[in-house]
Amino acid sequence: TRVKSRAQCFRFFTEQIEKDLLPQRKLHVAVLHAAEPEAAQELYSMLTEHYKDGDFYLQELTPGIGFHTGPGLIGISYYGERIS
Repeated sequence: TRVKSRAQCFRFFTEQIEKDLLPQRKLHVAVLHAAEPEAAQELYSMLTEHYKDGDFYLQELTPGIGFHTGPGLIGISYYGERIS
């Protein structure tokens, strides 16, 4: 998906998580970045405030992946764990 601003990007990530996961699942999220630590920290903080129960990680991508994406990439990886 293409977005026009960082705020739209962060909102898209949040909406996508809510769309993909059922409310009764514990969230596991990794915020990934390539040479963009401030923006990644901003997204990480937004997600941890919005989703109180979950495991959250902030990771810098390896140079091998960063070589293909270029600097400035911000992304997320996530899955939900069923809560009994």
